[in-house]
Amino acid sequence: MQINSSINLLASKRVNELTNSVPQAKLNEEEGIAATSASTSVQISTDLEQLGRAFLGEEVLNDWQDKGLTITSAVFDGVLEAMNSGLRALEGNAGYVALNKHEIVMNNQETPEWFVKEKQDIIASHPNPKVRESFSNGDLFFAVQTASSTSSRAIAAYRNVMSE
Repeated sequence: MQINSSINLLASKRVNELTNSVPQAKLNEEEGIAATSASTSVQISTDLEQLGRAFLGEEVLNDWQDKGLTITSAVFDGVLEAMNSGLRALEGNAGYVALNKHEIVMNNQETPEWFVKEKQDIIASHPNPKVRESFSNGDLFFAVQTASSTSSRAIAAYRNVMSE
């Protein structure tokens, strides 16, 4: 799965934290690498699941759980992939990404009948007609750039200065 550079940065920072916290004096070099890799892998997986949960929203997840729907890890992977695609669609500009949460869940696990009805009701009640159309077509996200061309140029100039 390709992960957006922000997610990579989060994972990288967490790997560094975990790597630096392993007591090297107790481990020989080979064991240290294995222990660090195993704990880092588990922690990154947990961190990414928490990020996926945050994108879906704890309230939504709790509501679905109360109705008998348990979300699988494949859904969290799907959420991260959709968010990654949405952020790439912004092309580095300011904006927002709306996720078609129900579609993502339905693409990654079995869902009960009530879930399809809930999806239809939520799409029908969305205030933005472009989002309604996009989500009705099965798109997993809807990305909108909000920065004016002047702000986009200013942001691009700032990035160029900072990258030198």
